[in-house]
Amino acid sequence: PSAILYANLSDDSSSPARSTLTLREDGMALGPAHTPHEQIRTQGGGSFSHWNGSVTFSSSDNTDARTNGRTYVMQATAQLRPGVISYGLALFLACAAGLYLLRGGDSFANLGRLPFHIAVLNAVFLLACIEALDLSSISAFYPLLSWDSRSFIGVSPFRGFIYTAFVQTAMWLAPSGRLVVPLQLGIMFVSFVALGWSVGRLTRNGLLGWLTVLLLVGDTGLTWFALLIMSESIFIALVAFHFAAVLSLLRRFSMPAGMLAGLTAGLAILLRPAGYSLLLTFPFVVALASRRRLQVAVLTAVPAGAVLILGAVVNFAMWGSLARSIGGLSLFGHVLHLAKPDVKSPHPELYRQILVATVPAVTSAHASYPLEYAHATSSEYNKLLWGMAVPRLIAYVQEEARQEGGQAKLGDGDIIKNNLLASRVNGISMELAIGIIENDPLGYVRHVFAHLCGMWANLFKEYGPLTVRSLARAEEGTDIAKVLTGYFGRDGYPADRIRQRLIQDSEAAKLSDAIWSAIRPALRILVPAGLLLALAASGMMLFVWLKRLPPSALLAGVALCSLQIWGYFGLVVAVQAALDRYSVVFEPVLIVLFATGCAWLVAWTKALATRFGAPSELVRKRFDIAAVR
Repeated sequence: PSAILYANLSDDSSSPARSTLTLREDGMALGPAHTPHEQIRTQGGGSFSHWNGSVTFSSSDNTDARTNGRTYVMQATAQLRPGVISYGLALFLACAAGLYLLRGGDSFANLGRLPFHIAVLNAVFLLACIEALDLSSISAFYPLLSWDSRSFIGVSPFRGFIYTAFVQTAMWLAPSGRLVVPLQLGIMFVSFVALGWSVGRLTRNGLLGWLTVLLLVGDTGLTWFALLIMSESIFIALVAFHFAAVLSLLRRFSMPAGMLAGLTAGLAILLRPAGYSLLLTFPFVVALASRRRLQVAVLTAVPAGAVLILGAVVNFAMWGSLARSIGGLSLFGHVLHLAKPDVKSPHPELYRQILVATVPAVTSAHASYPLEYAHATSSEYNKLLWGMAVPRLIAYVQEEARQEGGQAKLGDGDIIKNNLLASRVNGISMELAIGIIENDPLGYVRHVFAHLCGMWANLFKEYGPLTVRSLARAEEGTDIAKVLTGYFGRDGYPADRIRQRLIQDSEAAKLSDAIWSAIRPALRILVPAGLLLALAASGMMLFVWLKRLPPSALLAGVALCSLQIWGYFGLVVAVQAALDRYSVVFEPVLIVLFATGCAWLVAWTKALATRFGAPSELVRKRFDIAAVR
């Protein structure tokens, strides 16, 4: 308790499950932990509590622990005190700012600031090492599976070929799968550095650029995706590379930047359909390029178009269709809770079966609007769609095919592997969803607005410590050991060991978690400010265009971030529930919005001060001349 830097944090009224202490009886772990004291007294059974610095526990068989002759051992991992981290970060940033301000001039042109860049680069490298070690401590860089990882493991019409090819390549290089996590983490880190470098160049402020990199690398909400076989990590990196290229293009015309902007947009779209919002960049940048509009349009649009055409060719060769889509399923799951008996449907019997199954499971009807309602409907999404509706859709399509004599083409009903079955299920889902929306269009608009609020509310959300258990919540209730062994078993994947870690009650807090916990509240507070800044920048950009004035590069950068955030959020909530991970992938864009927005506000304030300060300066000079005379 007297240590200055470290503490064994116990539970208290504000954090009732914070303690990481474990208790063993003759080597056997006792539990559950965090048990109320009255329950320990009345029920016992090995339950215990670490509360306000004291431990209250019971033996496994409720005998007297003082006289039963057994050995009891407590084990706890000390953690850095939160104050040490927050004050240390503040001190580092103050020293970095002082070092940065020692000499004037552009930090990217003045070699006198080289010590500053070296110091912050070392800090970024140290933080990246901490992140990597923390992720390694969870599963030794063996990738973990989430609820939809199975669709990425093999070739699937649902997921396309970009991320699947990445995973298969990593598996070819290292059959145990241990290259997947380091590759995903490394690609993300490189993209973060590129994005921070572009922010520094656009704002002409190296400190702001490096601060952006530190925030991105330290955001465990982003980096924990590297542990999973899911496309989010690569999508985050592509979004970061895209914005890095576009910000560089806004500062100064560059052929490589324009081509990179188009290439990354195309790849992001092939990876995830939500990436279509990145196409909003191209008309925006073309409108800014008053003298080189045709050249900018060609440089950005041609690479994106070429990638998309190539993707269509590959999809046709693999699946017999030019594009892959689960938009019908996504939209159907999105509006299932709005289903009413009076909806006109081209498949009335199927609709009736789904309605009877899903209506009793809807719990969002009485949730307060908008945030609780958005959270409730997001929680219902997978249960209603994949747990209740999809099995009935598959059975309906199979029966339909059997009556038409085409049952053999549909296989065993696995829509992940069977493109014909998936396409038919997706098409029927779209028809059912459109019927629900046409029956209650105002309810759908109200629903979409609630999820738009939910997307903003999910930014920089508290996810808890970066532990295996927190990463595996979606896998609870499934036989993950069987899935993992089936995928990696021949290569010695330690499925049983990782499964045991998945079901542990607690894990030692990671250093990267502690660092992010000190930063995240400040960014969380800034989210409403980011919303207002996005609206202000959009309005200012519109005003500048109406006045036919050339906008500054800073204003263009802030407006671009605003446009992309609203475009991405709007596209997602139109066809999909506002799940946490859909918001997290655009946290880098919001961080860039904060950085460029601050620089824009400072520059705008200086311009106003100069403009309104000029007359007083002129008056003062006239008085000085009169006094001399």
